[in-house]
Amino acid sequence: MAFARRTWLAAFVVLVAAAAQAQDIEPRNYSNAPVGVNFLVAGVIHTRGGLEFDPSLPAENEDLKVTSGVVAYARTFGLGGHSRSLLAGAAPQSSPRAGLLTLPSQCSE
Repeated sequence: MAFARRTWLAAFVVLVAAAAQAQDIEPRNYSNAPVGVNFLVAGVIHTRGGLEFDPSLPAENEDLKVTSGVVAYARTFGLGGHSRSLLAGAAPQSSPRAGLLTLPSQCSE
């Protein structure tokens, strides 16, 4: 009985998802940026924390630092009697990792 319910639910979700429509985050109908405007966007995110390893590995003092940035440029222009925009961006990332992994020493006697 539970299998039949899950099957019907899965079929319903697939059919609804197939009929779904998306919308732009910022529809041009409501954007009041005049033609010829330049935008420059910049941001930085810094995250720090530990790393998760397989418990069978003898790892100690693990540390992770992630610094992500974003730089974007946008310009509005007119084309065909409508306002258009062009956006170019980059998101560089730096993530140095550190830790101590103690492996068993092999003695040759």
